[in-house]
Amino acid sequence: MRPVRKMMLGMLFGVFLFALSACGLAEEVFRRDDLPTTLMETRQKLRQGTVAVATELSNESFLPSRTATFHGSGVVYDRDGDTYYVLTNFHNIEQKDYDERIITIMTVLGEQSDAVLIHAAPELDLAVLSFTSGAIDIEPIDIHTRRGDSLSRREFVLSAGYPSELRAVVTYGEYLGMSTNDKVDFDIIAHSALIYPGNSGGALSDIHGNLVGINTWTATNVNERYFAIPLDIIHTFLEDAEIESGGLSWQTSS
Repeated sequence: MRPVRKMMLGMLFGVFLFALSACGLAEEVFRRDDLPTTLMETRQKLRQGTVAVATELSNESFLPSRTATFHGSGVVYDRDGDTYYVLTNFHNIEQKDYDERIITIMTVLGEQSDAVLIHAAPELDLAVLSFTSGAIDIEPIDIHTRRGDSLSRREFVLSAGYPSELRAVVTYGEYLGMSTNDKVDFDIIAHSALIYPGNSGGALSDIHGNLVGINTWTATNVNERYFAIPLDIIHTFLEDAEIESGGLSWQTSS
């Protein structure tokens, strides 16, 4: 009887292990099946929370007068009633030697609002804008969840921005590691989520739509390699400017 009993126990143990494996496999299948839904939800979130930033410059002191227009993107990261706050690149709104600057925000639905420069740090290529609108309702992109949580090698990331005349284009790629360039003195994020001219200032997020960086540069000699300002630099910028998310302790500059 003992050999039979041992055999039965062995079979039961095998069934138990198979059941555990099946549960794990079922969870993995569920995660894979859920991925398209997660991506669609994140895409919609990023499209709503990313805006176009248009800057018109004019200089009447020259004859004939000079004008210039720059296009970029921005991330709505906070709101106070009908007032929204936008992170973008400084080079999108840089006034240079022009006399007048007009900044306009456009949402994915095409609504436009004048924007005000709140604070800028040219050395970080970052700026904060504000605009007011009671006609739209934008859910800010989360800039807190991934703070202090490093990206994993090959982690899935998404880019959102307004290249050319296109509205809130979202692309997909992966985190490639940290890198450097000669524009700033801090490490930057390298990734493969395609960005185009006009994407500067747009969101780089994780698969759930949490901000991990601000897209800023494209490699000139490497295909499918793009660069973003990391989240810790963004938070340092906001803290140095005394810009507190949720409470609005603004230190106006420029």
